Amino acid sequence: MDLFRMELYKILRRRPIWWLLTALLAFCVLWISAWASEEDTVVDGVRYHGTEAIERDREIARQWEGVLTVEKLQEILDTYGLAVNERAEWESPRGGNWVSRYATNMLTDFLSRDAHDGADFLDEEALTRTVWELERYAPHFCYMENANMLYEATFTVNLLVLLLITFALTPVFTEEYRCKTAPLIAGCERGRKKIAGIKIAAAVVFSLGMYVLVDIVLLLIFIAYYGCDWMAGGACLVNWIAVPRYMGLAIWQAYLLQFFWGMLGILVMVAVSLFFSVLCKQTFLAMAGSLLFLGGGYVLPVILMQFRVPRWLMRLTGWAFECNPYYLMTSVSRGSYLGELWRLLLIAVLLVGVQYAVRERWGRQEG
Repeated sequence: MDLFRMELYKILRRRPIWWLLTALLAFCVLWISAWASEEDTVVDGVRYHGTEAIERDREIARQWEGVLTVEKLQEILDTYGLAVNERAEWESPRGGNWVSRYATNMLTDFLSRDAHDGADFLDEEALTRTVWELERYAPHFCYMENANMLYEATFTVNLLVLLLITFALTPVFTEEYRCKTAPLIAGCERGRKKIAGIKIAAAVVFSLGMYVLVDIVLLLIFIAYYGCDWMAGGACLVNWIAVPRYMGLAIWQAYLLQFFWGMLGILVMVAVSLFFSVLCKQTFLAMAGSLLFLGGGYVLPVILMQFRVPRWLMRLTGWAFECNPYYLMTSVSRGSYLGELWRLLLIAVLLVGVQYAVRERWGRQEG
């Protein structure tokens, strides 16, 4: 336990980590605060702004809570009318409250129009698709303002967490080489591989702690402004959930699923960062290798899509990057080539294999 605390302290003692973490948390506060300050709604001809607009919209939305149907959407529009922009510009304020804006988006072509000062009701084919989806999932309707943006913010912040973890962990082994303490560690009573295991454990605890801390802070800030009503909403009512088997869930269930996949992404990033740290012996090279792995998970498939490569090669490439943290962070919105159980098995094999490689490499280097 003393060695574990020492290794954890060696990671945490780096001041730049705390500066970056502070900046990241401040970024979360400023981002959500900026959203809330821009909210506006019109109730009985009076326009409200900021947190006052949020409270008024929440009050109105509670009157319409329950299973969402096309009939309910039509009742909302009959009550409040269409919510369109006052001028033909996206930046200009829309009329109506949040409930009327949501119903307008669902039943009209407002979002797809080049001019945004009006809206026409959906044609029969589009309306039939909307009816079918609502009948299939029977989603719960409630106040969900910016629930989509919360996912985007979480994804962006988690990518920054991955970069922070890479910055913090790549020196774990390279620092021992640079400071010439590796030969001393090799002669320790605990043994080289056991000490490597302790380093890995400290890195995992640090990284998961950072991930949980940042995500919880971001969520709490969002709840402080927008409340918890959105959590009960149907997942099919937010556009960041694209996997059909997840669309019948509540938003909070989909959010927890994404949190779980994100945690696996963190573990993969820990494993990769430590592998390059013990392999390269230089912090700069270790960080470059880790970032290439992270970026390659997005860039390489995009590059291959520009060429006429065989379908089997595209699928094989997709499988190869199923464990990439970038894709794991988007599991609920993007889906995967593999089934969930196969993907979990692939991740488990990767994590065990990399841990074994790190311990063996460390042992051979100092043997």
